[in-house]
Amino acid sequence: MLRKLKKFGPIGVSKLRKFYGGKNRKGKGLHHSARGSGKIIRVALQQLEKANLIKMKEKKGRVLSSEGTSLLERTAYVIMRSKD
Repeated sequence: MLRKLKKFGPIGVSKLRKFYGGKNRKGKGLHHSARGSGKIIRVALQQLEKANLIKMKEKKGRVLSSEGTSLLERTAYVIMRSKD
């Protein structure tokens, strides 16, 4: 979720519900997209805000904070070093 916030910056619960949704298939015919659970996404975002990894941008959505960016970069560095 943090990667998506960094890449697509201010993002809200609605866009994340669409991204993490799946198929809604009832019987024959074409399937339609189903949205993901809003409460789970909202609680996860609130926990990330409490940990100071993301911050709320006024009326736009949530963006990655500097602490969140450094966490992502450090994690990516450790993963890249472990592959060598």
